Amino acid sequence: MNTFKYRLFGFDVLSDTPLYGVPAAEFESPDVILERQDSLWDESLVSSEGMVGMEAAYIYGEDFIKFYKVDTGFYRVSEGKRIAYSLKEDCDPTNFYLTLMNFAFPRIIIERANLTVHGSVLSYNDKSVLISGESGAGKSTMTTELINNGLGFMSDDVMRIGFNDKEEPVVYSSHPIRRLCRDTVEHYGFDPKKLKPVTLDERFKYFVDSSDVYEDRVLPTSVMFYLTINDGDKPEIREITGADKIMMLLNNFYRSEDYVRFGTQPQMYKLISKMGAALRIYEISRPREGMTIKDRAQMVMDVLKKDFQ
Repeated sequence: MNTFKYRLFGFDVLSDTPLYGVPAAEFESPDVILERQDSLWDESLVSSEGMVGMEAAYIYGEDFIKFYKVDTGFYRVSEGKRIAYSLKEDCDPTNFYLTLMNFAFPRIIIERANLTVHGSVLSYNDKSVLISGESGAGKSTMTTELINNGLGFMSDDVMRIGFNDKEEPVVYSSHPIRRLCRDTVEHYGFDPKKLKPVTLDERFKYFVDSSDVYEDRVLPTSVMFYLTINDGDKPEIREITGADKIMMLLNNFYRSEDYVRFGTQPQMYKLISKMGAALRIYEISRPREGMTIKDRAQMVMDVLKKDFQ
């Protein structure tokens, strides 16, 4: 059987199948094993009335989650170190990749009692910069603009956060693929014909290989920018302090309900408290109309140049 070695979300991954856009790695002992297991297939669930109109179904055990995605197949994530899969015959490799990145690996992170936050990660002066925010607020556009300003790219859409020996929050690089919306692709002059179109949660985007700016690193972090939309006529920035920081972090955890199901909720709250104490969080809001990305990116750069040199 062929095996492939990768590094994803800071894990050394041994896979029995090639993964789209993921760089190869070298290691002796894997942290995570990805392998095909056809015994996972449950035709009774696939054909059940309860699946009519559904995109996914989940079964939770003491130390595992088994789930079915109608566009790809069955998966079982267990013990924080194993991902088994059984795919449909007509499964698109891109959808398989998306399921791994957005469903399976976040569960590995949660089972290991690390934090998963929705958003992207960039690097600046050996620190990681977190970009999160409301749906439609322009996270992918902001990420692209900041990369054009010289920041490195570490993660798209989902981030893994842990703590180092100094009890500082650190962020792990995930993979070099970004997903950009059509507006961002057109604004920055990408050729859609040369990009791979993908659909996730009914949102149409494009895969953009960002290997040229990708940095496979583990970096401390001390700043997050949270993007929102306002009803005014200009972009605004404000620092979020006190209990509001904790609430913002809680509201942006990825698959947060699974911390309860896996019994890692106490660790999650402890880590959130530590993270809130270590992070400075800024809300940057944009007006509903008009292109203000240059102004908002400059707000980010002003903070970074002032406080994170």
